[in-house]
Amino acid sequence: MFPNLPLDFRAHHYMDFSIQLQAHVYARSEAQFHRWERHKDAIANVAQAKQWQQHIRETALSAIGGLPPSDTHLNPRLCGELKGDGFRIEKVIYESRPGVFVTSALYVPQDIQGQTAAVLFVCGHAEEAKAYPNYQAVCQRLARNGLVVLAVDPPGQGERRSYLDSTGRQIVQWGTTEHDYAGLQCWWLGQSSARYFIHDAMRGIDYLETRPEVDPKRIGVTGNSGGGTQSTWLMMTEPRLAAAAPGTFVMRRAEYMWTGQAQDSEQVIPSGTLNGLDHEDFMIAMVPRPVKVLAVDYDYFCLEGALASVERARRIYRIFGCEDKLSIARDRCTHEYSPVLARSATEFFVTELLGLPAQSVDHSNPKPFPVEQLWCTQRGQALLDTPCAKGIFDGNLERYNKMARRESDSESQASKASVWLNSAIHRFRKPCALNPRWPWDETVQDIRVCQGFWFTEPGICNTGFLLRPATTPYKELVIAVFDRGTLDISARRQWVEDMAAEGHAVLILNLRGMGNILPRALNPVPLEERYGTVFKLICDLVAIGDDLASMRVYDLLRAVQLAFEDPMIDLDERPLRLFGAGLGGFYSYLAGALEPRISKVEIEDALFSLDSLMRTRYYRDDRLIQATIFGMAAEMDLPELQPLFAGRQLIVRRPRDGAGAIIEEWDQPAE
Repeated sequence: MFPNLPLDFRAHHYMDFSIQLQAHVYARSEAQFHRWERHKDAIANVAQAKQWQQHIRETALSAIGGLPPSDTHLNPRLCGELKGDGFRIEKVIYESRPGVFVTSALYVPQDIQGQTAAVLFVCGHAEEAKAYPNYQAVCQRLARNGLVVLAVDPPGQGERRSYLDSTGRQIVQWGTTEHDYAGLQCWWLGQSSARYFIHDAMRGIDYLETRPEVDPKRIGVTGNSGGGTQSTWLMMTEPRLAAAAPGTFVMRRAEYMWTGQAQDSEQVIPSGTLNGLDHEDFMIAMVPRPVKVLAVDYDYFCLEGALASVERARRIYRIFGCEDKLSIARDRCTHEYSPVLARSATEFFVTELLGLPAQSVDHSNPKPFPVEQLWCTQRGQALLDTPCAKGIFDGNLERYNKMARRESDSESQASKASVWLNSAIHRFRKPCALNPRWPWDETVQDIRVCQGFWFTEPGICNTGFLLRPATTPYKELVIAVFDRGTLDISARRQWVEDMAAEGHAVLILNLRGMGNILPRALNPVPLEERYGTVFKLICDLVAIGDDLASMRVYDLLRAVQLAFEDPMIDLDERPLRLFGAGLGGFYSYLAGALEPRISKVEIEDALFSLDSLMRTRYYRDDRLIQATIFGMAAEMDLPELQPLFAGRQLIVRRPRDGAGAIIEEWDQPAE
């Protein structure tokens, strides 16, 4: 019965559907870039510049959801010492928050007299973190030249992996994979994992201030790559910094966007682009304090963006009369904290923090220690030595648990949730005429199959296949959103045949960026995998305060409008049903809750508990980012929307919890 038709989409000559999502995201981003550059170009005096500095700090802190409290004791523990050439290393663990153990290495110069300056070294994405030979080399150079250095392991690296079994086996891979895994749950809660990176580093400054060797008014920061990210966050949020040398991260959002690359979750500033934050603002936030940007010519954080950001920030330094306090060092190499950059950073800190001439710097080559010798823990991981050690997941869960409880009355909570959800879905949308077209129409085996497309916003088309009886009127229209859109038609063949046998019409949708209208590849990573094209575009959307899931729910609501208006569909007085599976089930449930004209909603294998997602350490990460609506878990849970279906039929089959297991309580098996 199922028609043997080429169910790929055949209307590409009407529009390049594969580029529309990218074009939409880029155009909105570019509009914000231009808007805020004009605003910053109008800064003409110190008072206006200080006002913008305040905006940077407030916006950055708001973007990450604020900082955890810093009022608990650090409880520093000395775990051993090493003797180096011109310095000693104290292996120290401090608690940034109760149960959060930050493993670190404190480099203390030899024969130190009185107080001296210090540098916080924040690590990039090297597995060994503070023990990575390149990072040891930087720290040794600084220490040998009279600077106390504290090198700290960030979450997910060094001795601070959070997803290990009792034998030390990785359940979630270290580094960026772990950062994004924990970071996605942070996005659901409306915050960024950067808040935990920043807080750990700030507590490192707290620790430095307790050291008798350190002058608290002369503390700087440096790090490259992910350490450059942490450095720039601190430049925006930490007023105690006296100098900064961020490495191989400073760029400009516009240039980076066009490279097609994604970013780690802690590198994305939620609503940052929407509120005017770009990489020049990292430096502007520091004026009049000295900054040296460390850049390399062959970096995937494009050099052109770094040069442009430095020049734009230089104008603000000029307004303060301290243009000489901003500089850039370059090396002709790939992405690393190279010896050339290390020498330049050492000269910078010696000059700015110690007041000594650059010519006095000792540039002897460092001799890194074996990684294990820098361990603070016995087994190389804080979680193995102390199984109750906490990570980002635990901090996120603690905050979730402390949030205000929802309305006690279920109908009041449903109403409150619907207001929030409507706002999230419609906030940035620009509705336009649907202008549906059905350029391909064929009847096979008594089933009429049409391919169509329509506009949901300017430049944004959805597509679909309309299947209905060829010779008799259909009984009911079923709008279907499968997990992978129309790419799942073959796998759903039996379901489609059943609908046709019952005399129904079926409109199988591709919402934006789904199915046969997936975006064109912007990088070599598979389209829907981490760091792939869809992931990258979602990162760009978070930066402008939006998300792909909200867009797709909006598209589905517009498909309902299409059903009521389009003469080709000819709904008339017939009932309209919504069916969704997987991601499509998630979108269908939300759209069905908000659209009372849908008489019946049927979903299966869809995420149905945000509460379980927030409480599950090892959640199911199967394209979950495509369902993420920023901050949704802080406002509502999915079952709380059920009162909105009063008087209509809702069927929930095989609903999934955060781990992907069926939630028996809500399951309604098919008869």
